[in-house]
Amino acid sequence: MDVLVADDDPVFRKIMAGALTAWGHEPLLLEDGQSAWEVLQRPDAPRLVILDWEMPVISGPEICRRLRQKEHGRYTQIIMVTVHSQKCDVVDGIDSGADDYMIKPVDLHELQARLNAAIRSLQVHEDLLAARDMLDRQVNIDYLTGVRSRRAIMEMLSKELTRAARNGSTLGVALADLDGLKQVNDTLGHLAGDVILRETAQRMLSCLRPYDGLGRYGGDEFLVVVPDTDNMKFPTLSERLRRVVCERPIRVADLDVPQTITIGTVRALGPKGLDWKQVIRAADEALLQGKQEGRNRVGIAADTLAS
Repeated sequence: MDVLVADDDPVFRKIMAGALTAWGHEPLLLEDGQSAWEVLQRPDAPRLVILDWEMPVISGPEICRRLRQKEHGRYTQIIMVTVHSQKCDVVDGIDSGADDYMIKPVDLHELQARLNAAIRSLQVHEDLLAARDMLDRQVNIDYLTGVRSRRAIMEMLSKELTRAARNGSTLGVALADLDGLKQVNDTLGHLAGDVILRETAQRMLSCLRPYDGLGRYGGDEFLVVVPDTDNMKFPTLSERLRRVVCERPIRVADLDVPQTITIGTVRALGPKGLDWKQVIRAADEALLQGKQEGRNRVGIAADTLAS
């Protein structure tokens, strides 16, 4: 691993350079606390750090305190080295955020063992972060289409309704339903239907801004949440979503399968008194209108919802 060593003693730095290199690490040697703090701001900063207590500009304990206040997710293991050997000094060093504490002169065999323990702790932390990220993905991402799950898109809808109420802005909401997907499943099989769902989701996603939301609402339905929209732009966007799905067939195995989609749209204006149920109900009614008119079209709610 890369190991940052910050110490104003050139002899100590030289000893650390030789020992760390011999143990298979890449040492980064610095002579003052300010340089160490600047390096630790970088996204690729070493996650294993050996800090002297007393250094020019910024002390080791102060670096520890700053780093612990700043850290979110990514963790840095810190070993404090110092001539201070009183118990109160050890307590102060650990309280400042150091993970370990060694008294100078440092025994190299002991330091190697403590570094190995620090590396194991970092690996445990990485494993926990990976497990958390996997769980978050399972909860928030629809496994089949790769867009937001129903839970995640509904959370976004609720948050955007609250934000629109606070800012007096307008929120566009669309409920989209794939036309005839059941027939595809019945004739070509559910795997073919899965391909169509995935491709439809990706085509729709290509039309949206990074801060817009697309989620699988259920079965063959998708929910679109578009913050800060207006009378003209949102119907135009909804029509673009419809066209991008049907403009060319979807390739399934050796077949080109035509696919259309019907969309119901509604705009919620400064919805202080609205909840997601009212918005979904209005979008669903507009979707039903589009289905009744022959499908493959955009149904627009007659009125803008307002509190």
